[in-house]
This record gives sequence, C-alpha cells and structure tokens, in this order.
Amino acid sequence: MKTISVCMIVKDEEKTLERVLSCAKEFADEIVVVDTGSKDNSVSIAKKFTDKVFDFEWVNDFSKARNFSFEKATSDYIMWLDADDVIEKIDIKKLIKLKSKITNEDVFMLPYEIAFDENGKPTFSYFRERIVKNNSKFKFVEPIHEVIIPSGKIKYLNIPIKHKKEKLGDPKRNLNLYLNLLNSGYKFNPRHQFYFANELYYNGLFDLAIVEYEKFLKMDGFVENKIQAHLNLCRIFVKQNRLNDALKVCFDSFMFGKPKSEILCEIGHIYFSLFNYDKAIYWYKLAICKPETKTFAFVEKECYNYIPFIQLGICYYYLQNYKKAIFYNNKALKIKPNDKKALNNNAIYLSKV
Repeated sequence: MKTISVCMIVKDEEKTLERVLSCAKEFADEIVVVDTGSKDNSVSIAKKFTDKVFDFEWVNDFSKARNFSFEKATSDYIMWLDADDVIEKIDIKKLIKLKSKITNEDVFMLPYEIAFDENGKPTFSYFRERIVKNNSKFKFVEPIHEVIIPSGKIKYLNIPIKHKKEKLGDPKRNLNLYLNLLNSGYKFNPRHQFYFANELYYNGLFDLAIVEYEKFLKMDGFVENKIQAHLNLCRIFVKQNRLNDALKVCFDSFMFGKPKSEILCEIGHIYFSLFNYDKAIYWYKLAICKPETKTFAFVEKECYNYIPFIQLGICYYYLQNYKKAIFYNNKALKIKPNDKKALNNNAIYLSKV
C-alpha cells in the first residue's frame, strides 16, 4: 500500500482550516502545513492535526511556498490542498481505497469544483494535477496560478475536490502580483499572459483585457486556454454591445477544436437578444451534450444541459410552440427540480395549452 502526504500552504485561514484538515486526517499518512504569515489561530489549529507545521517567509511566489511544503513530505505520493477545500465522505473513502490500488502512476488528475448552484451541485470545474509521485520531478512552477506540469503515467479519477470559500479575499491580489512582475521586467510566457488577461477581465478592466487576450492569442499557448480566451472576449464584447465582434470571436474559436458548449450557448444568447429565436434554437440544441471527462479546460457544467434546455423552452414560448416549450423546460426541471425560474416558466407555459 502506498502512502500519501497532504501538503498545504496557509495564511489566516482559521475559518476553514479545521474543516479541511478533518477531511485530510481520514486518509493522509502525513499532513504538512506551511504557514506564510498568519496573524490568526491558523498555526494552533494546524498543530491539533500534525506536528509538521512550518513557517515560510512570503516572497510573492506561490510555487516557492508550495515546493517548500513538498520538501517536507516523506510519503510515496503528495497531494496538495487549499485551506478552503472540502472532500466529501464518499470521496474520502475513494482516496483510502486508492492507496492500495496505486501501482506506478506518476500523476493523478482530480476534478476541482469551484462554483455551485443553490442545491450545492457543481457548476464550474476543471481537472488539476492533484496527487503526484514524491520525487524531484514534480514541482510547482510560476509564481501566480502555480501549476505542476503533468508527465509520465497520468490517470484521471472521479474524486472531486470542492473549493468552498468562507471569506472574501482581495479580488485584486493576483492582478497586483502580475503587475508587480511586469514592473520588475519579468517576461510573461503564454500561460502568464493568459492568466494576466483573465485577472483584468475578472476585475472589470475590459479594454485592457482585450489587449492582453489579443497578445496571448498570438502566442503558442494551450489550446484549452485559446478557446477560453475567445469565450471571455465574447463575454466582454457582449457587455460592450459589440455583438458582431462577439459572434466573430465565437466562430474563430472553432479553429482550435470541437466547439465548446459554453461558446455555443453564448452564440445562442446573442441571437436570442436579437429576437432571432430560430437561430438561437439551432445553437442551443448544438450545446446539449456530455462535457469531456479528460480535459484541462474550464467546464461550466450548466452550459451542457440546464442552460440550453431552459433557453429552448423560452425560445419556443416566444414562437408560440407551447408544447415544445414545456418539453424543454421539463428537461431543465429534471436537472434542477427546485429551480424557481423553471418552475415559474412551467406555470406560464401550461397556462397556454
């Protein structure tokens, strides 16, 4: 049976630290906590679960802090977690079983669920390199949005890690870190460039984000990031009422692979806003499919079922095809039985037949 060290970096995480450590203690053979300057009770909470608690002077580099935590691990494999992560009991059992099934795998990719609907179902997820063999080959790189480059024997597992924040962080933290890097003369690689553009987008600096996304699209970045850049550009252009530009970047994204349902829904939304319901229906129907299970891309799960279903219902309602409106709205209700919007629509549609 293989052993697993859980490694974490924390700072002022007293609200959630005990929650995640309670999950980790159920399967981890060792827990390593690296504190980067807490002023709350994070260190004392960590010491309730492990004697391997270390201080690390923060140097504006997430990779350096995480790699320091990895250096303290002694198990066969290392799993990293954040303080506001949660692992459900059923998935803890899967991790316990995993230790007896590991052979010679190098990297285990696990879903990272970071947004949820009103019923707690994940709406946004992507795979991360979550468990790696404990050797010098696997280290984090890049100071912000740090990553381990997967290599060797890689296995995808359906053991999701849920990211559930309990406090509001500084929304400009990462943006400011990127700006500091730029001011210091740091040269961005394609991945830096993509995430820098994302931070501008998240902070509502749309004109600047457009410029940085366009720079990224001229670089040799990951295909998944190229498609996401087109999607984010579309959403910016829609906010700016530049609908022709929004449609163009959506169609341009098709050059990079199979159209993503997130983009197909955006096209549907644009035609819907133009009252062209027949065209909207065409694109919403194309969006209905199962999301890929082995991908580095961000996945907005509702774009593959709930959103196109409820929008198809509305389109058919405006076309006065009430039976089809009810049909597709019921599909939305099967996914989210307590959804207020779908329930309200259902009452309206039924009143018409």
